[in-house]
Amino acid sequence: MDVFAKEPAKDLSHFAGIENIFLTPHISGVTVESNDRVCDVVTRLVDQALGKFA
Repeated sequence: MDVFAKEPAKDLSHFAGIENIFLTPHISGVTVESNDRVCDVVTRLVDQALGKFA
């Protein structure tokens, strides 16, 4: 889980003892791989947009 109704989450005690759960900050999806993918998409879209004006 990486999203809570209010962040930062203040009381996580109700998750205590659950062995099959990972609690991470909302930024947990930011990885080198995801940044690479975003850069690839942005680059492609900019190239497409510039191609329309060339």
